[in-house]
Amino acid sequence: ILSPTQMYVYLPAFKKVRRIASHVTDQGFMGMNFAQDEMSITGYAKMYTGEVTSEDDKNRKITMTQKADTGAPYAKVEMTVEKARNLPTELKYYSESGTHVKTETRSDYTCEKEFCAPVTLKMVDHTKNGASTTLTRKKWKVNLDIPDSRFSKRALEEGT
Repeated sequence: ILSPTQMYVYLPAFKKVRRIASHVTDQGFMGMNFAQDEMSITGYAKMYTGEVTSEDDKNRKITMTQKADTGAPYAKVEMTVEKARNLPTELKYYSESGTHVKTETRSDYTCEKEFCAPVTLKMVDHTKNGASTTLTRKKWKVNLDIPDSRFSKRALEEGT
């Protein structure tokens, strides 16, 4: 994923790289309930305006509404953030009509150096009778010295 509009997938059985058409980024990939839209978001500030709408001792709820002309995939996102580590634990995604369409939960965070990431990600699609996909991280490495050239279409094609 190079940007919200530029995504590629490597198909090992065919040894080919294919660009994901921008008109299908809201659809699941390989039967998952995660769409490319959700996986391409690396930051919310460029696409959404956020406002703290509630909080208690442990959590803060932030309601984010899409900014005009940003290509934000959802009209509104409600994010629950764990206050102790300032990490998101739940995201509720809403359509233009205000319908709650998906819920993403992030749990079992582990930290390496100053970086924290969830071990488990679960996406529930409420438009598909609650169908869900759970992704579980088995292992990870932080801040490897990987050159930018590895993240190119050519590098994927060469398998380097």
